[in-house]
Amino acid sequence: MQLDDLLLRVGRRTIILSSKEAALLRVLLDQPGQVLSADDIVAAVWPGKQISDPAEAIHNPLRTLRKRLRDTPIRIHTVRGRGLLVELEPERSDARR
Repeated sequence: MQLDDLLLRVGRRTIILSSKEAALLRVLLDQPGQVLSADDIVAAVWPGKQISDPAEAIHNPLRTLRKRLRDTPIRIHTVRGRGLLVELEPERSDARR
């Protein structure tokens, strides 16, 4: 698996991501297995911007990203009340980046 700019390559498949989807995925992949709060994610994806509702700000990019990742080894989980967690299915993941 390889993430370059707005392209995610998984095996022979290439997935085109929006800039926000790619930024969100990068933030999550940088810390696999760790729960990241919406505040932490927003600070990394939109640095320097004041976002009144971080959970709402990541809702749409997260929803479309999950759809795009459906047939990949990447799983994004919501940990209720805490944030997001990314996991890679071990049998299909060869590298994070």
